[in-house]
Amino acid sequence: MDWKKIRSGGFRYGLVYAGVTVLVIGFVTRSELAVAALFIVGLMLLLFVFGIGNVRTGDISISGQSYDVDSQLADAHIDQHEYVSFDQKLLFFAIGLAIFGFGGMVVLGG
Repeated sequence: MDWKKIRSGGFRYGLVYAGVTVLVIGFVTRSELAVAALFIVGLMLLLFVFGIGNVRTGDISISGQSYDVDSQLADAHIDQHEYVSFDQKLLFFAIGLAIFGFGGMVVLGG
């Protein structure tokens, strides 16, 4: 598992993009219903990503063995920038929407 990718994707899409989305919608509408809708959208996106998406913790080879990055040449992947896949972007954004949407409902409702 590439923790650097997870950390950067979680921060960028889950914290910044989803947090700003909920913050802007919450301040503009001042509606608990609008923030609740974002929470529901986050949950639906999570179902979509895990149901239809291609989020995997590791690739499985034909022989059924895990894909071992350490078995490759060490200099083959130095200085390569790996981008977060679209499914992973949706996953982090959905988690952020669900968390911040729930938090926004609590703040606006009580």
